[in-house]
Amino acid sequence: MDAAYQEAKKLARKAPERRNARYVQYQTLRHIGEYKTTVTPLLDEITGAVNRLREADKKAVRGAARLLLSNLAQCVFTRDWLAISRKKSAYTKGGYLRDSLYLSHGATTAVLDKMVEMGWLEPPVTGNSFSGNATMYAPTPELEQMLVRWVYLVEKPFKPPFMFKTWDEVQEGKRGKIRLREPVQDLPDDHPEIARLATLNDYLSQQTYALKAPINLLFRKHEKPFFLNGGRVYTDIQRLPARRAKVRLNTLINGSPVVEIDLKANHLRMAAAIFQKEEIAPDPYINIANRLGVTRNQVKLVINRSIGSGNAGRNEWGAAHPDDDDEEAIPTPLFRAVMEHAKQTYPLIPFNEGLGLKLQSLEGAIMMKTMERLMKLNMVSLPIHDAIMVPDRRLSRATAEDTLKDVWAEELNTTFKPHTEIKEP
Repeated sequence: MDAAYQEAKKLARKAPERRNARYVQYQTLRHIGEYKTTVTPLLDEITGAVNRLREADKKAVRGAARLLLSNLAQCVFTRDWLAISRKKSAYTKGGYLRDSLYLSHGATTAVLDKMVEMGWLEPPVTGNSFSGNATMYAPTPELEQMLVRWVYLVEKPFKPPFMFKTWDEVQEGKRGKIRLREPVQDLPDDHPEIARLATLNDYLSQQTYALKAPINLLFRKHEKPFFLNGGRVYTDIQRLPARRAKVRLNTLINGSPVVEIDLKANHLRMAAAIFQKEEIAPDPYINIANRLGVTRNQVKLVINRSIGSGNAGRNEWGAAHPDDDDEEAIPTPLFRAVMEHAKQTYPLIPFNEGLGLKLQSLEGAIMMKTMERLMKLNMVSLPIHDAIMVPDRRLSRATAEDTLKDVWAEELNTTFKPHTEIKEP
């Protein structure tokens, strides 16, 4: 926990833009021994500072403080901003903030204003639109120190549904796309995927890990049949930084340090297994990089974009103008040169034909089946995109790595196994 926070502090707070904010969500706090020493003093302090006389008002203030602080605890480690509306109309009956989060306008704004006054929150940034005008808040270093230990106390409820359809939508009068999702409701409870998710989440609900939340299976709504398109396994710990700072790798599972077992070049390796029926080099990017005199990372970015999306022109433009601040911009001439070599090296792989969603679905199936087998050995694991996170205990690495490789070969129907890399703090 302290190591994870030290890593998080290496990163500057992200820019106060919509892509770097999370809308306030329902969170619970685990009532374990540490609750009294870690949570109660903060709730007592802010409730006393807001100073409401009526018991009902004190209860509303305390409830708002608990939820806001629970969400802000995540921002300590993700370096995001917390977005929440201050408009009174957003707290009316039938709305998300009141009916789903049990927040009132008066108590919520009073807590936010008091935390700014007390030096717990940075000055708010207004004008970002989520579902209505939202104001964005970030914890100050003072509050971060007080919230560090909350990372293992805060959790999302482990209640179904665990399967969602997602889509991007441009809403009238708003700039940019908004990511929306809805539960999958047209499947029986005994459907294999629903049953698998229920079993895995029941097991995970008994474990302790950072940003504790159930695993969900996400599908792109407008792709049919959706089970073959974009079945991506997601859980909140995936949001923790891992590239510029090893925040995620410095968290704990059940009090133990962790490692991540990563499938190297997985989308390219799966595509080669499917379309070329062959095993590729342990590092399939480096030869192209050496021939062109460019970096391995540049080759990787180009190839992954071209496997994932179905529009060559959009891929080129997106590579030259990346959304992610951490992602390197790839000039169009370089992009085209890399793709020419990639097509010569892998002539049977259909680049620029939108394989990404199908490969995400296959990757999700591999992760869930690996988790299922490890669970039967009473080994906790968490899906991290194309990797599996496990406690770094004796035999854990070898067992998890072997299991992941076996499942991959079975799902791809190959006689060879993937190459992996073990990442550690």
